[in-house]
Amino acid sequence: LLALIDSTSFGTLVLPLLLLVQPRTRHAQLAVYVTTITAFYLGLGLALLLAGATVRDRLDDWSSVLESTPAYVVQVAVGAGLVVLSYALDPKYRDRFRGFRRRGEAAGPGRHTRWRSRLLGPDASLGATATVALGAGLVEAASMLPYLAAIGTITALQLPTAGAIGLLAGYVVVMSLPMLLLWGLRTALGNRATARLERLAAWFDARSATAISWTVGIVGVLLLLNGLPVLIGRLG
Repeated sequence: LLALIDSTSFGTLVLPLLLLVQPRTRHAQLAVYVTTITAFYLGLGLALLLAGATVRDRLDDWSSVLESTPAYVVQVAVGAGLVVLSYALDPKYRDRFRGFRRRGEAAGPGRHTRWRSRLLGPDASLGATATVALGAGLVEAASMLPYLAAIGTITALQLPTAGAIGLLAGYVVVMSLPMLLLWGLRTALGNRATARLERLAAWFDARSATAISWTVGIVGVLLLLNGLPVLIGRLG
């Protein structure tokens, strides 16, 4: 489920869809894009798994600190901050957070426009396509909280190394599955699928910010539900 949520991001679905709706499908370009972004998330996951295992092995030494009242205060503060941030990221409420709106308008649309032009321009090269895929992964990785939650879950399972890597590889495959299926659909139906794919791309593009805001808000609420009762009990 987490992998399917991740599969609908701008980098993993919208940009490939923009390549698929072109009058002439560039299969080599699509292959480079899909391979690059898939390899990026697999490599990032392996690095995070290694770091998570190191942290887990040393967690017992920090257990008293993590269970202290100041730690719960920080957790509740972070949770509340994420809830507020989720509203600031939601297009329906963004006008009430002018600072976030200005930053979003300065960075988000401009970056997405540059990615589109580099992918769809007449001189788009395979190297430029790989660069865009890598850039999309780097920029979006921090906001893909389901992906980070999945890495944390795999780490907590304490599987053997081969099992953890296999589970991570399966996650990345599922995350890539929608764009691969749509690629196959476009190949099978040709230009008959173009109109539907264009509507699908527009729909996901318009709702990507809302999906991120919901994810951030859910994480914030979970932190509050976990930390607030403990903190109230101690301070009460």
